[in-house]
Amino acid sequence: MPTRRPHQKSRHGCVACKRRRIKCDELRPQCTSCRNRAVECQYISTGNLMWLTERSSPSSSCPTPDTTTGTQPTDATNESLDMFGRLFGNGASLSIPMPVPDPNLQDLELMMNWCNFGLRSFPIEPEYERVWKVVLPRESLAHPFLMHGILALSALDLARRRDDNAVDVHQRRYLSIALAHQSRALALFRPLLGNINPENCNAMFLLSTLMTVFAFGFPQTSDPVNIGGPIEDLHLVILLSRGMQQVLSTSMHWIKNGELSAIVELEDYVPHIPDDAKLALQELRRLNEDCGRNDPQHALEKDVYNDAIDLVQFILEKIHSGAKRANSAVMWAIKAPPRYLELMRQYKPMALVVLAHYCVILHHLRDIWWIEGWSVSVLRAVWSSLDDNWRQSLRWAIDVTGFTPQ
Repeated sequence: MPTRRPHQKSRHGCVACKRRRIKCDELRPQCTSCRNRAVECQYISTGNLMWLTERSSPSSSCPTPDTTTGTQPTDATNESLDMFGRLFGNGASLSIPMPVPDPNLQDLELMMNWCNFGLRSFPIEPEYERVWKVVLPRESLAHPFLMHGILALSALDLARRRDDNAVDVHQRRYLSIALAHQSRALALFRPLLGNINPENCNAMFLLSTLMTVFAFGFPQTSDPVNIGGPIEDLHLVILLSRGMQQVLSTSMHWIKNGELSAIVELEDYVPHIPDDAKLALQELRRLNEDCGRNDPQHALEKDVYNDAIDLVQFILEKIHSGAKRANSAVMWAIKAPPRYLELMRQYKPMALVVLAHYCVILHHLRDIWWIEGWSVSVLRAVWSSLDDNWRQSLRWAIDVTGFTPQ
């Protein structure tokens, strides 16, 4: 009578083999018996993580160490792993585990940079901290366009913090990544513009904020966007900022009454402006009046210039009262008179002089990475565009910013 081949007892066979009281070879994800019978193969526990691809013949009652792969798992080890599986699986029968794709290392790098450095893009005073550290990440998980916006801005930040030993390659790589994520964010964002509602308005407002920051930061990180230089770049940034804000104006009542109220409500502050700034703005208004008396065409635009000057003073009063929020720079872009922006793009001398005074605002916010560099580059372009008579009106802006004309 032939000797029955012994086999090692195991508690880790599949449910179907246990039910049929037959030996299970424990192949995963589907044992041989279940595969041959074309039935679903389920294992009671996911705890046994040390699956053996080969089983040694039990010629002895004592285990023989494997000289190639190290020690084999003992029954105690398998029992411990079973307990681990029951702890997380609650003993339930689980089917084939869900396949886990390899992580996208590029996106993980961007997210790690965002967590470590990206929040420097925004004020982290206590009243705003929850928005950027809790609401923004949560909304990005529910709205892919916002996640792409975060990754775009993080890549732009990495492009800016480039390695001096590999400037071109490093910068071009991260700029390409930034533009790819920004393009994807806008592609997902655009179809929703006609359906802004209480469920998506927070995410859409947050993306508009990120894209405004991106618009300010990109020209300072890359080569000039327009052959016209910094003034043309700034004009484009202003138009983009205004467009993003105007699109969401219809949902502002939801935003003001929701979790983002802290970043859209007006700050309480006591207006303050230094004497030198007050004197400079008085001289600027006097220059506007004189030009209006001597030039009939300028007289038609005098009120537009006065409104732009008033806006400069309003923002300077906020900054010097201690309210150095980044939105002071964006406020100019959103609230500047549309006609003034046209005159600025036409390089009208008075419009450029007012723009030079706006550069002082940018100078006071230069510690914010996406604003850094704007004040000097725009002021240099203004200086180059004016003759000596108009340049006299730039003295205060030059003194404050430290710009050295050449």
